[in-house]
Amino acid sequence: MLGFCRLFLSVCLILTACQLATPSAAAQSVKISQFSGKPVPRFASLRYGLVNGRIGPSTDHQVAFEYERAGMPVLIIKETTDWARVRDFEGDEVWIHVGQLRDADHVIAATQATISLASSRDHQTRCSC
Repeated sequence: MLGFCRLFLSVCLILTACQLATPSAAAQSVKISQFSGKPVPRFASLRYGLVNGRIGPSTDHQVAFEYERAGMPVLIIKETTDWARVRDFEGDEVWIHVGQLRDADHVIAATQATISLASSRDHQTRCSC
């Protein structure tokens, strides 16, 4: 009987630890930014072919990355009045001036993919990446 109680308590402890280690739905909820009025997190694209990603939200901070691809998608995870904290497709996080970003209109295909888009003329456009 004592062995069963220990086993039962061990299983309960493991299940509780798993629940605590899993991000809750509340932690992943979308919030509306007080600066832009848009949801955060959200996707955006780089506006120019050369964009500096900085370690802090001002030009006084050091450049961590130079992005050289206009249209590259990033995930905005935090905002201030003029700066956005973004995560790129490799998981790196930097601050980018909001003037260097635009609404998302690009994607990155990490594997072979076929994308079908329905147009207003009822025919499909296909892209194999």
